[in-house]
Amino acid sequence: MPITLNTRKPADDLSAEDLAAFPIWEYAYDEEGDPGREDQDDTWVRPVDGSELGELLDGTSAAARFETASGQPLDGLVEVSSTIELEFGPGAVFLNGQHLFLPGPEHLRPIKPRRELAAALGQSLEQVFPLKFTLKVRVAGEAGFRSGVFE
Repeated sequence: MPITLNTRKPADDLSAEDLAAFPIWEYAYDEEGDPGREDQDDTWVRPVDGSELGELLDGTSAAARFETASGQPLDGLVEVSSTIELEFGPGAVFLNGQHLFLPGPEHLRPIKPRRELAAALGQSLEQVFPLKFTLKVRVAGEAGFRSGVFE
């Protein structure tokens, strides 16, 4: 599928299929309010043509494979940014057509989104967290795939 103006959408509308087609998405801040795009606000994203994360990132989301503490695999995305070094922010897990939000480290582990994810999986918090992830795309110049944990 080619990248066009029609591939833009609100970040909360991204799906596993979107990330399979385009594993990297960025916020389309520079398009907000363009003629004919009045409905597009600062929550809209667009796919990035490429399969590697560059060096300087701001508002970029990358496809990720998650694994719960009990070993259940899940697909989703993780927000990635960098100025000096790569940092991981909020993310989301895709489950049965739902986009389940995962707050980033700056949110000090709020319980509501954690409980919502555990409930959607039919598991306890201890069965879900810590929730490990591995990016499905590489950082430019690196041989392996970066990983991290949502505590």
